[in-house]
Amino acid sequence: MALCAAINNEYPSVEHRLCSWHVARNLHVHFRYLQSADQEELKSKIVNLPFVENLGVFEENIQEIIEKKS
Repeated sequence: MALCAAINNEYPSVEHRLCSWHVARNLHVHFRYLQSADQEELKSKIVNLPFVENLGVFEENIQEIIEKKS
């Protein structure tokens, strides 16, 4: 919290963003149950979502994740 306050103080015009490394790490932790070999591709897509730079690819991956989860 102190770091956030200090950054806000020093750089008031900078927009807050989530760190893709932290997001990927949290996704990895929360989807750890996807351990079987047939779910490895799905787990990889989920964990790598924060690093997808192309919006079309991102949306395709989200759709595939939703479909496989159902």
